[in-house]
Amino acid sequence: QDNYPLMITDLFVTTYGFEECKSMHSFGPAIREYYLLHFVYEGSGVFKNSTGTFHINPGDVFAIHPDELTYYCADKDNPWKYQWVGFKGINAQYILSEMSVSKAFPVISVKDILKIKKSFEILNSVNPVDGFSSLGTSGALCLILHNLLNEVNKVQNKMQFAASSFINKSLSYFENNYPFQISVDSLSKYLG
Repeated sequence: QDNYPLMITDLFVTTYGFEECKSMHSFGPAIREYYLLHFVYEGSGVFKNSTGTFHINPGDVFAIHPDELTYYCADKDNPWKYQWVGFKGINAQYILSEMSVSKAFPVISVKDILKIKKSFEILNSVNPVDGFSSLGTSGALCLILHNLLNEVNKVQNKMQFAASSFINKSLSYFENNYPFQISVDSLSKYLG
């Protein structure tokens, strides 16, 4: 393909791993110098940042931004299992914003848990003593981000289609009922 809209080769991994947490295992409050994604594939827990408290379930990814004070804790009865990757790079913030991730909205949910889990497993399989391990970790990071972007785009496309359907149905209602008294209640009932 001859289309190169964004160079992301500046991305590099600062930390990565996986954890099968014990009941109420927590981390923080802490501040990091890099972006950090946690992908929860089993169990649940709570993530807190300056904008709120977020209940995390299987298939959720929560993002931590540089210089952000955060805290997270595994559930007492169903502690989570997660994989994580920390990274830096000029385009890191842009890529996260394309995933609709921000400090105010730090959580995204994915449907294809197995695909994202396998992406992280590729990262975790990179041999850290290899002289060129940064090539492997950067490549695996790009695959993770690519798969997360695909998951988010699937959800956004469905939401846009649903919104478009409601808009078209609303317009049709107005066109067919303009001579009559139209209320928010009647429109709501029509749209379901």
